[in-house]
Amino acid sequence: MITKADIRTIIRLMIDDPQKVLWTDPNLDLLTEQIMDELWAKIHDYFPFFTSMVDASLSPLNPGYIDIRQTGTGTGQLTNRLHRIQSVVVGGASANALTYEKADPRDIVLQGGKVIYAPNYRYVLYGVQLYLFPLDITPSNVELRYSYKPTPAFRSLGDGSPVGWPDGHESTLWWRVASAGISRGSREDPNVFGEWHREAWDSMISSIKQYDLGPIVPYLPDSPTSFGST
Repeated sequence: MITKADIRTIIRLMIDDPQKVLWTDPNLDLLTEQIMDELWAKIHDYFPFFTSMVDASLSPLNPGYIDIRQTGTGTGQLTNRLHRIQSVVVGGASANALTYEKADPRDIVLQGGKVIYAPNYRYVLYGVQLYLFPLDITPSNVELRYSYKPTPAFRSLGDGSPVGWPDGHESTLWWRVASAGISRGSREDPNVFGEWHREAWDSMISSIKQYDLGPIVPYLPDSPTSFGST
């Protein structure tokens, strides 16, 4: 696996900045970290189950929602940074466990934390609050399965530390960072690096595709009614 120092060296060679004139190490690391985060989101848009984990024994907060932010952020309750909800189960491993279905927010009427109307055994997401209906703060065995993005950590890694990324496709990362980095000095056309990035991206997506059957397309969470259908 490639290290942080390797990635930084390759990027500097690509943008012709070995003397750190355009980018200091801290600034280049910050740029790399932010672009990594963006690319992880894109990977999960193509493959909603590329990562998957379960947080169990969650307890709804008043009046009956789960705070989907990561623990340590406000009242966040999740272990990792949620990207997309995969399933919601209330009842844990008991025989009476129920799998909740996603509701259309237009079918929910809340006022002052009270339900005017909502279908039972459904969930809906309002901002960072995952509401479970019927509203109840007593369950302590809500299980939430979700895909997650790795916590940005490139800047905190030691130079010799390996960088977590789809194995064998690190070029997707450094071509994208080089495209953004070279634009600052106006030395070369960043579109050239963008073309190399797109080719590397297609190769990575094709490689990941082998683990799944069927066509791979970006995942859209919209309901059919969003497209004028039923």
